[in-house]
Order: sequence, then C-alpha cells, then structure tokens
Amino acid sequence: MELEPPRWRDARFAVALTHDVDVPWRWTRKGVRNAGTQLKANLRAGRLGAAAREARGLASLPLYKLRRTDPNWSFDGILADERRLGVSSTFFLMAGHAHRADGHSPEAYERLRPRLVKTILGGGAEIGLHGSYSSADDSERLQREKEALEQLAGPVAGQRFHYLRLDPHGNLGTLARLGFRYDSTLGFADGLGFRAGIAQPFRPWDFETEAPVPLVEVPLAAMDVTLAEDRYLGLTAAQAEARLTRLLDWGAAHGGGFAVLWHTERFDPATTRGFDRLYRRFIRAVYERGGVCVPAGELAEEAGAWLP
Repeated sequence: MELEPPRWRDARFAVALTHDVDVPWRWTRKGVRNAGTQLKANLRAGRLGAAAREARGLASLPLYKLRRTDPNWSFDGILADERRLGVSSTFFLMAGHAHRADGHSPEAYERLRPRLVKTILGGGAEIGLHGSYSSADDSERLQREKEALEQLAGPVAGQRFHYLRLDPHGNLGTLARLGFRYDSTLGFADGLGFRAGIAQPFRPWDFETEAPVPLVEVPLAAMDVTLAEDRYLGLTAAQAEARLTRLLDWGAAHGGGFAVLWHTERFDPATTRGFDRLYRRFIRAVYERGGVCVPAGELAEEAGAWLP
C-alpha cells in the first residue's frame, strides 16, 4: 500500500518562501567602488551582458542618491507583492560581520538593521537569523548574533547559515542547544534538489548522540543565485522558470514541503534580468498546481506537530 504524503493547509505540497538579506543597501561607498571594479573586470573578460547590467546600475546611482533610496532596499515592494498574492515569507537577517564574506559594508547593515526589522515585521513576515560565515564554526558567535537580533525582533525560531555552511555531522546540534526550532540551510549551491534526499521537513540525525536532533530541518530545494549566476547554472529567467516548473510538477505529483530562496537584492528590475518577475510567476505556479506558499517557520511548526 502506498503511503499518502502529509498535506499542508490541506494542500498537496508546500513551498516555504524565504529571503536572505545579505546586502540591504547597495550604494555605500564600498558598494560603488566594488561596482566599478566589477564593471572593469567584466569588460576585460568580455562579459558584455554583465558589464551592461553593472553600467545600468551605476547610471541609476544619481537618481537613487537624489531620492535617498537604494535598489537593494526592496523590502516594501517584496512585502506588497506577497500581500497581493496572498502569501507571506521569511527574511533571514544577519546580526554580525566578522569575515569578509559577510559583506563589504557591515556598518551600513548595523545602522539599517532596526529599520529592517520594523519594516519586515510591520509587513507581517517572519524574521530568522542568517548566521554569519564564521558562526558556522563558532557557537559562541552564533549565540551572540541570535541574542543581538532578538533584542530587536523578539524570539527568533529559525536560521540559515551564510553561504549554506551547514555541516550535518557538526553544527546541527549547536543550533538545537541554542534554542532554534528549525533550520533551512541544507541544500545545494550549484543545483536544484534535496541534499539529504528528503523532500519534506525532517529531524536530522545527530551522529554524536545517535538520536534525532530536536529541531526541524526545512530542506532548501532551489536558490536564485544557483539559477542566475554564471559561477553556477547561469540561466536566463526563462530557462530558470523551466527548471522551477519541473520542481513544482514533481511536488504536485509526489507531495512534499521545501524552501526556495530569493535574495532581496534580486528585485531590482534594471539589473536582475527578469528574476524579480520570475519570483511572482513562481508563486502563482505553486497555486496553479495545488500547492501553498508559507513562511519557513509555519512549515516547520506544522511538521513538528507530527514528526516524532
């Protein structure tokens, strides 16, 4: 007899909509310098499309300065789009910068974090911790970051490590000991799919204690960077949509509950090659196939009710 997969809000499958907030403000002094450096590198390497996008971005800088806005401050637009589509999501915020991989303008992030929290919570979305690059190897640093974010946002249930630096044999137990109820890091940087071979939330195994870790892992099945960036798949928005459609068709046929990640800097129409519009089409496609979109914390909580 074939077992029927769990249903989510009585839907066949569920997608946790998530956003990592890596660079909330592009046009800092370092951001401008980096854009100029990247433009030159793209021109030297013959990457004319990438160079054109950098040039368009830099050309828009005076207007953003005049308006005192920024293309990466996309939060109000994301929240408004999600409200129109009847969904909500999870934003993973950083609360520490100790490694150059954490971003080039930590002081800007520090200054903007209270405003970020207010905007996201005011929009009805969930906030989780985006554990910094070094915190994956340093439980005390991760605890400090959790406490710093909770001072602004209140209790934080979930987290995702920067650069997906999860070690299934090492730092999952740390997350549980620090009081996280779920994690949503486990996924591939260079492809779509299920890194643990499990297409719905589960309790990971702790190889030290030979017992399940007392938290829920929400598997990460797809990421915008994976689809769009040349160092990974380097797809157009149309090609990426075809890959995502196959993932959703699989979910409709077999059930499951998994996360997708769209970085908040992927919503500038001038530079993102249509991936901002693809996000909205993706949400509609979930519902067209009998699925439902929820924040990661809601998916983890629903799974936790029936997981052993």
